[in-house]
Amino acid sequence: ATDHRLLILHAAGVSRAGRAVLLIGPGGAGKTTLAAALNANGWELLSDDVVPVTPDGQLLGVGMSLCLKAGSWPVLAPWLPNLDRAPLIERAGQPVRFPSPPGPINRGPLPTAAFLFPRYQPDREAAIEPLDPVRVLRGLIEAESVIPDLTQDKLLALTRWIGSAPGFTLTYPTLDRALEMVARLPLTTLPTPR
Repeated sequence: ATDHRLLILHAAGVSRAGRAVLLIGPGGAGKTTLAAALNANGWELLSDDVVPVTPDGQLLGVGMSLCLKAGSWPVLAPWLPNLDRAPLIERAGQPVRFPSPPGPINRGPLPTAAFLFPRYQPDREAAIEPLDPVRVLRGLIEAESVIPDLTQDKLLALTRWIGSAPGFTLTYPTLDRALEMVARLPLTTLPTPR
């Protein structure tokens, strides 16, 4: 039930060593592509599209197949060699494949170690830039996250949660470069204040 959630994020979630990283952005930002490559490289997959957040800021996994759009297929071929055998359907007017996650799955709950806003830009240098909590909140809103019944308590919990972990933009020209950059993120998690 949604009353047991702070919000539902339109995001992908991956984890390592008990700490979760959210990949947040609007549709087409490359969240699923990056999450699939990270999962193939040993990161645990929470979800590639929707991540529920508990009232105390813990992330939950949904344990479903990846939903990969056609543009990601050639890019992910080195990480998902059997992608061409995954079920193919048309969704929202475009072909998508549903492969099983190539690596481990985690259903949480897990603390948030970082808010990451990936941007695939083949003509730019790779860069990670820190974001302040206001820009993280703006990014969550722009990514069409769902906050059911926003109450004063939920607003306070949301601001505490956003302040509990660092936020970054990740600009990357290739998936290999993105994997290198994510591996260097400082994933120290502060306890979420209640």
